[in-house]
Amino acid sequence: MSSTPNEIWIGRNDAALGPHALDKIRQLRADGALRADDLLWWDGLNEWIARDAALAQLGIGTVQARPAPPPMPTRPVVPDLPRTAPLPKAPARSPERSNALVFMALGLLTFAALAAAAFTFLRAPNLSLPSFGGRKEMVDALSAAGTYKTAYAEYVMSTDQTPQSLADLGLSSAPYGTMRGVRLEAGTLLLDTARGVLALQPYRNENYQIWFRCGRAVPPAGMEALGLIDAASATTVPEGDLPDGCR
Repeated sequence: MSSTPNEIWIGRNDAALGPHALDKIRQLRADGALRADDLLWWDGLNEWIARDAALAQLGIGTVQARPAPPPMPTRPVVPDLPRTAPLPKAPARSPERSNALVFMALGLLTFAALAAAAFTFLRAPNLSLPSFGGRKEMVDALSAAGTYKTAYAEYVMSTDQTPQSLADLGLSSAPYGTMRGVRLEAGTLLLDTARGVLALQPYRNENYQIWFRCGRAVPPAGMEALGLIDAASATTVPEGDLPDGCR
């Protein structure tokens, strides 16, 4: 390659993403953000070329596949030794030992019944503990919001802009489990749950990596806030219901 291109485009599905500088392409490759079926093009090429071929022309090495471990060694088969004497017979149980085993079995059955009753008691709607049940609901809501976070990061990477609505992400507010819906206001994702609002405020570092500040977590240092609504002030979920990473 006679010269280094200043602007490089990424072809993904039916969209042309970019332009990006060579350092940005190198960072995307290191982060694993370039897909195997992506195409690349820059001024001087007659057509789009495959990702690995383009990286080779740009002087960026491709990710090498990790070698598989060698096969397990074969262990020698040890033949069974012939028995030269019959196995000793188990001693007969005494009446006292039999009674002890019966009482032990009854005790285990009683414990199992009490444990099942306690489990049913804790699962009652009006008796659930916020520190356990509520936190489980928040974990489920964060898992369901993974699709929105991924679409948000891809939108910022391809357009270099902050999305203003779920329509920009090509998504809609879909209730899932304890999450009643999702909103996008001023660049911040707001999860409406049965325990209140859980805010996910996005940030971006100098390498264009997206990081979401969850709930009342401390803002990340040295990163640019993309969401204008503060996650801590927008979160109404009780403190005891928040997962550790959201406090």
